[in-house]
Parts: sequence; C-alpha cells; structure tokens
Amino acid sequence: MRQHLRILGIDVAEYKIMMKLSWLIPLIACMLMISWPTAIIQLSDSTRHHILAQDTTWPIISYWNISPSVYRGEPFEVSAYVWDADSGVDNVTVHILNSTHFEWVYELNYNGSHYVATIPALPIGDVYRLHIKAFDKAGNSVTSYIKTVNLLDTRTPIPEDITLPVVVGSSLVFMAIVIVLAVAYSRRHPS
Repeated sequence: MRQHLRILGIDVAEYKIMMKLSWLIPLIACMLMISWPTAIIQLSDSTRHHILAQDTTWPIISYWNISPSVYRGEPFEVSAYVWDADSGVDNVTVHILNSTHFEWVYELNYNGSHYVATIPALPIGDVYRLHIKAFDKAGNSVTSYIKTVNLLDTRTPIPEDITLPVVVGSSLVFMAIVIVLAVAYSRRHPS
C-alpha cells in the first residue's frame, strides 16, 4: 500500500488524515445544497426570473365566513381573506365533509379584495364540517379552523289534512263562544 501511495505522491500520514476527515465532504455538500436559494418566481415577463430566498412561510387566512343561506338548504357563499407576503397566494379551496366523510372541494376565486365562491345547496339531513385550505406559490399550505353546519331536520312535520280541520274547527267554536258572551253582556247591560 505504501508503494501505491508513493506513486500517487501521497505520504502515509497525509493519507491517514484524509481518511479521518472524509466524512466532512458529504456534510459540506449537504449544507451547500440546503442553503442554496430555491424559490424562483416568474414575473409577467416570461424572459425575466428573480431568485429569492426560499419561501418557508405559509399563507395567512385572516378571516373566512359562510353566508347564512347555508342553514336554509340553499346555495351559499364562502368568502376568505388570504394573503402571502413572500411568494403570493396560489390557490384557495373550501373543503366540505359530511358525516360519512364524503368530501366536496370547491376553488375560491380572487375578486380583487378577497377569495369567494358560490357553493350549491347542501342536502338537508346531515352535519357538515367546512374548512379553508390555502397554498402559496412555493407550495406551502395552511388549513383554517373548522366551521360546523348542522342541517339535521329534527322537526316532525305535521300533515295539513290533520291540522287544518282542528285549527278551523276550534276557531269557529271560539268565535261562537265570543258571540254568545257578547250577546249575553249586551242584554244585561243595555246602553
């Protein structure tokens, strides 16, 4: 082995030192790869690119809401205020899960001030969990808190063919009693 090292012009002591420090080379390579800027954002001019520091922060959902019409079993509006200062917001979606974990996903569109979508009516008779999910252009994402919409119809409908005769009949009886009492009063206290 000494002969091979001498042919390469390396002393045995130098070789031993190189072998002890050989683990540093992959470590230094990994550190260089991690610290290299990776987020590239393309501007409207397709020929220009800007290299920025890596975007590791997620978008911010500052507020989101659903319109009250959801509780009437009608189409409803979902709106969200979402922003990302580093790479910008890529997309915003609302996720709706029912009690059997079936999921509907709708994309919200930016209208100049916030993100909004009109969602078709949810079927009556279930409980739904809604949340917003937002991605920025660097791939970071955030999920909002959950809002629950209870569309279980716990009221028992009363058929009109049963209630109509009862209501009309009792109203007629009450009216007859009032007339009889009014006539009796007017006979006792003539004006």
